[in-house]
Amino acid sequence: MELNRKRITKEQKFTILQEHFDLGTPISALARVHRISPVTIYQWKRLMNNKPAETNINIDEVIKELEKLRKDNDRLTKALGEASLDNQCLKEINRVLKKKSQDQQLKQLKKSSKK
Repeated sequence: MELNRKRITKEQKFTILQEHFDLGTPISALARVHRISPVTIYQWKRLMNNKPAETNINIDEVIKELEKLRKDNDRLTKALGEASLDNQCLKEINRVLKKKSQDQQLKQLKKSSKK
């Protein structure tokens, strides 16, 4: 036997409960309209502590946080770029030193073979 269950998102739950809190729609009516058990809606209501989540967003705080995050991102991007350049420089220096060391070893080998 297959169960036909609905998956209801948090946004949908919030919208249904908003109808109850803002418009005063009875839970039994909401349950009929949305084809949900009234018990389920009561459980959602209890989980939300009988009041809807705060929807007021302080725009100024969000803008400040966004600016802070952008500055941090710029700083970290620059730091990553510098680290990448340092890494490339060290690789180049290592390559040059290895070549120099090999050249010296080759010269020593030639000197020892001439003797």
